[in-house]
Amino acid sequence: MATRDDLVLTKNDTRVEVLRDGLLVFRARSFRPAVLTENQNTALELRHGEDVLLHISLRDNKRLVLDSRKAGEDWGARRQVIDGILLNRSSPTITVFNHGENGYQILFDYQTVAFYRKGFAPNAEVSAVRYATSPAGAEGALGKEVNVFSFERLGDFTAP
Repeated sequence: MATRDDLVLTKNDTRVEVLRDGLLVFRARSFRPAVLTENQNTALELRHGEDVLLHISLRDNKRLVLDSRKAGEDWGARRQVIDGILLNRSSPTITVFNHGENGYQILFDYQTVAFYRKGFAPNAEVSAVRYATSPAGAEGALGKEVNVFSFERLGDFTAP
């Protein structure tokens, strides 16, 4: 039986409902790359308490930055940068598939763009998701709201 929870995240919102840790699908209503500049970025985060298990940051020049950090730790120790990333402008989809202790597979519009190895807490479950911008008052590249769907297993997945 498919598990298809639908949360709506607004910009700078953190939802603390416990989500299944198998497959998360973030679907935006639009993508506005023009708001991604050298000084502004848009991020989606998977969290466990105050720890950021996966930080997905959309940057200027079609750049994707992946990172993670324990609460109170600086960014960058586990940073991965991927250039040349493209998203569907009408309704982009970012999917995160948890491969257990090994890491996360990140897909843009259902195409794999990266695999991120877990740097700490390999068995921690996602307890919250966050949609944010930096700086906090910046306009989000994914619009005002992002829908989040969670599936317990890949076999339960149906495209939203």
